[in-house]
Amino acid sequence: FQASESPLPFAYLDPTHAGRVGNERHAYPRELLGAVYGRGRELFLRADRSLACGSTALQFTSPHLSQQLTQTRLHDAFHNRIQSLITEDPGTLHQLSLYAAAYGIQVQGLYELLAAQLVS
Repeated sequence: FQASESPLPFAYLDPTHAGRVGNERHAYPRELLGAVYGRGRELFLRADRSLACGSTALQFTSPHLSQQLTQTRLHDAFHNRIQSLITEDPGTLHQLSLYAAAYGIQVQGLYELLAAQLVS
């Protein structure tokens, strides 16, 4: 990867489908992202303290709860002065993008970001 500085203060957001307990996977996406932008900030709601983003079936069965979960994630980022949230889950990206502008936060896909930084 071609290393560069992040244009905005960023954090990696663990996707809704990620396991919460005893899961070693939490470090891997952060390592990949670190190869490009260096170490990002961490949110309070991360890894084993993470919660759903509202991108599961809740968006259909309980839209109000889904919206509250999504806005809780964005509120966490906003209060930590994060301007860019990066995640690997398309459902999480979609759900965040519905409300991110109200918080002044940009959302990005991890793999798309990494693909743009590949050195040929």
